[in-house]
Amino acid sequence: TEINAQLLGKNLDVLFEDKVKGRWRGRTPTNKLVFVESDEDIRGLIRPVTITWTGPWSMQGRLSHSLFDGVPSLRFLQSQKKSINTDI
Repeated sequence: TEINAQLLGKNLDVLFEDKVKGRWRGRTPTNKLVFVESDEDIRGLIRPVTITWTGPWSMQGRLSHSLFDGVPSLRFLQSQKKSINTDI
């Protein structure tokens, strides 16, 4: 709870996976669960989110609109670099 509470009011990049009970579910680069409400189809997109509520297992937020909506940030791509399999 204390770790997530430190993120209250912060802007985080979130990769959105699916919609659950009317809210989009996504994960931060550090695998923290974030829920937002949006009428947009944001599945598969990385969007900036302002965290508005934190709990022990998840957080809630609102989409933060920017010039680069839907474009992965360099920080997020670098964090994912280790998990990408480049063997062909």
